[in-house]
Amino acid sequence: MPLEIAKMVGDSERPKCDIEFIGVTNDRLFTSSESGNVMVWNKEDLKAVGELDAKQCPICCIAVKGNQLYAGTSGGNIVVWDIETATVIRELNEHQGSVAKIRVVGDLVVSGDTEGKVLVWQGDTLIHLYETGEEVWDFDLADDHLYSIRDRDLIVQKIHKTEHGHKLTTTKTLEARGPMCRLDGSIAVLSRDGMDIHIMEDDKLQFKRIGIIKGQDRMINALAYSQQPKKTHLYSGGWDNTVRSYDLETFTPLSVVELGQAVNCIRPDPSSSGHIFVGGNNGLLCKILDR
Repeated sequence: MPLEIAKMVGDSERPKCDIEFIGVTNDRLFTSSESGNVMVWNKEDLKAVGELDAKQCPICCIAVKGNQLYAGTSGGNIVVWDIETATVIRELNEHQGSVAKIRVVGDLVVSGDTEGKVLVWQGDTLIHLYETGEEVWDFDLADDHLYSIRDRDLIVQKIHKTEHGHKLTTTKTLEARGPMCRLDGSIAVLSRDGMDIHIMEDDKLQFKRIGIIKGQDRMINALAYSQQPKKTHLYSGGWDNTVRSYDLETFTPLSVVELGQAVNCIRPDPSSSGHIFVGGNNGLLCKILDR
């Protein structure tokens, strides 16, 4: 079935800056931009209902964990808000470079920066610091492996526990470009030109390529994975102003929707409603239904 635009924020209601990241809770949507704040939206009708002001450096990325929102800034700190009270409850200040990505991994919060460091947080305590060796555009942490990627390589590193902490050893380096998206038993990355999607078997050693998807007409900026009853789809968005869906069994395109602006981020609704939320240039924000 085709992708359908369910709701799009009108020009007069859009943020004045490009939307770079989206976070979702049960009833709210959060978007970040370089304006230095986080906009809060009603998830159902995409009406703005509030704003979280960092009062400092531009916000580069966000992630939601329970009732807390984590925002990484270009200055290297992470601002943590209580979502219910809209108040800053703490700041995490261990990064030296701009925080490029924050992920929630189980009970942990993990952040990566432009200095090549990936930090693992438990509450407000830094429990591990990993050096990847290059700027981190995107990353993931799974079991005893760390995946990190930028514009030329995906680096897979094994985590060894020692009496002095954790140590990394590189097990595989693959030609690839971020963003990346770990799937169920595989991993999606971009070709170095950013145009095609390569699906690799996630075996931690060989990473055999099991599929190539012809992506978009211009560079891809966003990848997202959604597993719902009776369907598992991959989504991409980029500079050709479209969002596209793909079948992960056949590695073939399913549908495309034109949005009129470049796409920077895609966030499937975790409630399995079949909706995905999309943000992009010039304040683009919309909700798309994948039937």
